[in-house]
Amino acid sequence: MRKYVWYLCCLFLSVFAFVACDENEATFDKYESWQQRNKVYFEQVADTARRAIAAAKAEYGDQWEQYCDWRMYQAYTKPVTTKLTDSICVKVLETGTGKGCPLYTDTVRVHYRGTLMPTKDIINGKDTVVQDVFDYSFVPPLDLNLAFPKLFGVSGTIAGFGTALQYMHCGDRWMVYIPETLGYGSTAQNKIPAYSTIMFDVTLVDYFYPGEGIPDWH
Repeated sequence: MRKYVWYLCCLFLSVFAFVACDENEATFDKYESWQQRNKVYFEQVADTARRAIAAAKAEYGDQWEQYCDWRMYQAYTKPVTTKLTDSICVKVLETGTGKGCPLYTDTVRVHYRGTLMPTKDIINGKDTVVQDVFDYSFVPPLDLNLAFPKLFGVSGTIAGFGTALQYMHCGDRWMVYIPETLGYGSTAQNKIPAYSTIMFDVTLVDYFYPGEGIPDWH
């Protein structure tokens, strides 16, 4: 009899826990306070970048870029500004050997993977940090021998992405952090909620001037 009662208690607790998990998943909103959380996230990234850059400049002077993986670039659409959100943050993942940089009127060939900021979600009843992918040309890890790069004009991209491209050299691989003001702003875009800080893992393969013949990729 005791074993039977014990079994019923365990069964009840299991069912209760299962229902509670389902209710938590059903009521949890990972996009709650999305605008404010994205604002804070970009500010934290920018603070990390500024501290790293300041430390490198203090120690290495004009050679600081050789010793620091972080960069901050003011958007080409904001020529005169003091606002943090008029700039992008970049973490250099790999440094290429190319010399020049694409211009606004050029066409680029790139590998890229776009994601939202890391955020908590509840999956199968467990707290999990996820980073939703909204667009991509490759599935990690990036294999340059297998991945097929995309071709598009710099002028056809959002301001933050276009700014990054105009500072990149062929072979560079960057993680680009773009505030919503240089992304899609208050407008939701497919899998991108409004007011999203977005990130791109981007590698510049090549670029072409207007009127220049663009070879097929192979």
